[in-house]
Amino acid sequence: CDPIFLDRLRRKNAILSLMTSWLRTSPIIVLQEVPYNWKQDFDRYFTKRDYTFHCMNYGQKTNGILGVGIAVPNFYAIDPTEVEFIRVADYINDIDSSDDNEVESNIENAKKRANLVVRMMIRLNNGKSFYLYNYHMPCAFKTPLVQILHIDALKRIIASFPDIPYILAGDMNILPTSKEYEFLTDTTSPSSITLKSSYLIANKE
Repeated sequence: CDPIFLDRLRRKNAILSLMTSWLRTSPIIVLQEVPYNWKQDFDRYFTKRDYTFHCMNYGQKTNGILGVGIAVPNFYAIDPTEVEFIRVADYINDIDSSDDNEVESNIENAKKRANLVVRMMIRLNNGKSFYLYNYHMPCAFKTPLVQILHIDALKRIIASFPDIPYILAGDMNILPTSKEYEFLTDTTSPSSITLKSSYLIANKE
């Protein structure tokens, strides 16, 4: 990249400009990797546009203390008690790995991750409701089991409210051709929930 594109202020202003173009249709906006020192600016930005920004940061100083958030138009009247930030690693199930040090290491790695998923209840004017989830998957490309464990935990969290429709958004850090994606969309996992790609439904690919 040209070094000018790495300037933090330039990047922040470019992102805000992009979001301004989206706001013409009053969408719900989900964001990942929100730096801690941008959070206040984003909050002011959305407040001025009659939005509420729900965001929590969990990262390290080395990555800007990144977080995840959801910005919602105020006409949805979100109940703050129905906005949750859940540490996904807390839902990882123990598996027997006593005979495999590498597997044991991956499990420990997965359980140490601080990644949060946002769960928010959205109530529509027609009286119907749905949950919106937003998650940033660990960037564990070299250790697929870490992502598999987080996918399984994420599905367990979603399955804990099986009677309410839901949308899962986020940065999954996986490819559609990967085993992790196959596990994410698998219908036979213990959590018994079915995830379908909105991209696939809308674009046929």
